[in-house]
Amino acid sequence: RGANAELFATQAVVRAGFVFCTLSSAGQAVMSGAAFFDALVVDEAAQALECELVVAFARMPKTCLLVGDPCQLPATMASDVARRAGYDRSCMSRLLDVTKE
Repeated sequence: RGANAELFATQAVVRAGFVFCTLSSAGQAVMSGAAFFDALVVDEAAQALECELVVAFARMPKTCLLVGDPCQLPATMASDVARRAGYDRSCMSRLLDVTKE
């Protein structure tokens, strides 16, 4: 940690062939210097809320792979208001529902 830590981190992301991060850290300033990504791989996608994926989709990946087991723990929404509005679903569960129709 120093005065140039964020600059070094940004340069590392810009030069990287692969970037691994959490969905929430995909929106941090260090990621803003990165070009658009070719692929987005989301692990535990059955637990990731749709609103969390929006942060990673802002990087405009050409391809997205959702990995997860929809039979395990569901996505968790702490807000009762958001839950009542239907924002407590994972993107994976919504996509699986569409394929059932």
